[in-house]
Amino acid sequence: YGTLMATFYILSDNKTGVVVIPNVIPSDNDMINQLFELQTGLNILEERGVTNLVLDFHDNGGGFILLAYFFVYLLFPEFSPSFDNDMVVTELSRALLEAATSQSTAFKTSNKSFEIPPSLHTKDLIRWAANTVLNIMRSTSIFDTVSYKDPNTGNPFINVEEFIGNKTYQGTLININGRVEMLFINRWVSCSLITHRMAEKFNVSTIAVGGYKDKPLSYASFPGSQVLDFDELYYEFNSLGILQNETLKELIPPPFKVPIIFTITLKEIYDIFNEDYVLEYTYKPAKHRLYYDEKSAKDP
Repeated sequence: YGTLMATFYILSDNKTGVVVIPNVIPSDNDMINQLFELQTGLNILEERGVTNLVLDFHDNGGGFILLAYFFVYLLFPEFSPSFDNDMVVTELSRALLEAATSQSTAFKTSNKSFEIPPSLHTKDLIRWAANTVLNIMRSTSIFDTVSYKDPNTGNPFINVEEFIGNKTYQGTLININGRVEMLFINRWVSCSLITHRMAEKFNVSTIAVGGYKDKPLSYASFPGSQVLDFDELYYEFNSLGILQNETLKELIPPPFKVPIIFTITLKEIYDIFNEDYVLEYTYKPAKHRLYYDEKSAKDP
């Protein structure tokens, strides 16, 4: 069974199912469909008598966090699929959060009623409702506070005061040419989040693919960061009107003359069992290894 995001297989023993997931990046118009397609694929494996499940992320480049959460929740619905996290608050980040949240379209229609299409079949009602909710909550900026959930209430933050209050960052700022603060907001790498969550919380066995023989590898890394090239970040500054703000002018460097990709983390994601252990770029050895040696390469 195949979807735009995953392909489902059953091995010859008729007991082992394999889900190959090359990406977690649906189109904006296909998000809800992919959620339901994932559920359909897993249901098919269960109906066929599959008792062992292999999730193949070895060539996955990450993607949308909501799908990662949903995937974990499908398999382990009794627990929250997310990790605790924290982020830096600077003068620039506060301005970005305030601008994005004030311009947000999320929840603008939350007090309106929505008429169910008269031709809608009963079995499609849940899909229609999910699409409606997603459209209400959709954030247009990575700096919109609606993108973050209050762990105390389970609801998204709807203003900056709720989100960061009066917090400020007192540490050493990144400095360029002696004067420029840099801010990088992060995006989750979904495949890593899925594997970390399943391994850490649910003791799912992990397999690292590739590398040198007898050299241990981490099963996942980079679970809470975003790689942004400067042009993308600059576009975000411009779209939110930050570039036109004279009081913030000195905090934003001019465009670079060469393309640069930054891999600097703003938010930190924390271990489930050790709240002081940061998961960014940390080594998490896999329980098993899969690699080609001289014998297996000839006869895999």
